Amino acid sequence: KKVANSLWKGQKLQLLRDGKTLLLGYNYIRPSQKRCSLYCIREALRLARHFCQEDCRAHDLLAPTAESQANVTSQVAKYNITIVTDSNFCLDLLENSTQLLEWGQWESKDEFLLHGSVDQPERFYSTNPDVLYPLARLYRRLLHQETDGVGFQVETISFKKSTSNHVLRDAAQLAAKLMYDTVK
Repeated sequence: KKVANSLWKGQKLQLLRDGKTLLLGYNYIRPSQKRCSLYCIREALRLARHFCQEDCRAHDLLAPTAESQANVTSQVAKYNITIVTDSNFCLDLLENSTQLLEWGQWESKDEFLLHGSVDQPERFYSTNPDVLYPLARLYRRLLHQETDGVGFQVETISFKKSTSNHVLRDAAQLAAKLMYDTVK
């Protein structure tokens, strides 16, 4: 929760009793469900990256230098990230990790739009590229160890379908209450 508070200053958030589920209230005006789902996954990746960096800093794990290259394994913390969603749209879009890595290779959003998906342009352009591009860049940065001088390695990032609809319903209700309290 401390990491999330530093990442989203001033936002309403709540950590559930399981210690793994974080609710974040954000107020967009009439967004589509697909857009919200992509945005949530992007924010989950941001939170994971921030958490890994803060965890490594707390344990004084810095990225290896040329002199310490021999001790790389002892200096690098390794993480596996799993993001759970109820969005079939996101699961279908993000299941191809090779495609996600390719989308993340472009240096600008314009290049991304120009070269993004030659194979399936109709699917690609209906996916809110303004949210998908930063998501793909972040995914690539995490897997390619672009860690800003902090010694951690993300071995896997996986997306899986939520199997507990009542937990999601309860979480959505709590998130709505967070936003209602913000608006009041």
